[in-house]
Amino acid sequence: MKNVIKVLCLLLASEVFAQEVNSEFLWSASEDSTERVIIGSSDETSGYWYSFENGRGFNIWDMDQTGVDITKWQGLCVEYKSSSDMELLLINEEQQALSSNLKFGKLLKASDSVLTVNISWKNMEQLECCFDGVKIEDYIKKASAIHFIFNEETSLELLKIGSLNSCSKETNSFLNFKQKAFTLHVEKDFLNHFVVKGVSSDATFYLFDLNGKMLKQSILKNGSFETPTLPVVLKIHKKTFLLQ
Repeated sequence: MKNVIKVLCLLLASEVFAQEVNSEFLWSASEDSTERVIIGSSDETSGYWYSFENGRGFNIWDMDQTGVDITKWQGLCVEYKSSSDMELLLINEEQQALSSNLKFGKLLKASDSVLTVNISWKNMEQLECCFDGVKIEDYIKKASAIHFIFNEETSLELLKIGSLNSCSKETNSFLNFKQKAFTLHVEKDFLNHFVVKGVSSDATFYLFDLNGKMLKQSILKNGSFETPTLPVVLKIHKKTFLLQ
């Protein structure tokens, strides 16, 4: 019995340890070929840039936006140029919906030249009212995603994002968000072959039957995939589609 308890404790400890991000991170457009932010997650769906109605962002741990403790980052740094003001938002596991009023983040001012901003956790602002006693030090223990919110006319050039004070290495490349934010969508090419637009061309996807049984887990090949049968349910980047 003692051995069983010991094994269970070890398994629980390993699970907790597994959901631990790196002590620091830096995404640089000049060094990125996959549009993915590497932050120490063991989940292969983490970190990919995606678009939504009014911005872009990435999930910290996995596509399901599992919350993890990012306290050790001490804050965030961003290097960018933008034609208009925008919001940098921390998304919490308990308030993933953009409509939620539980939002910590920072307003980033428009700048015609490259601007580097360092934002410590204590300088994160409550962008919506009201928090009813929620503190940033508790909020960041279940951080699930980082979002940039901007209007469709904004010309945004993002060079870097990282943990506090890590945006110091020189670079001459950027990720251009000038185009209107696009929406992830799936198109049937022929028979059981589908093309996915709006995510990385090698993003991970999941297929389920109509009873919820997983049929396939794989990565896109040049932005496309085949289904073993139809109809199936596709889950990719926290979006769900019924394919027929």
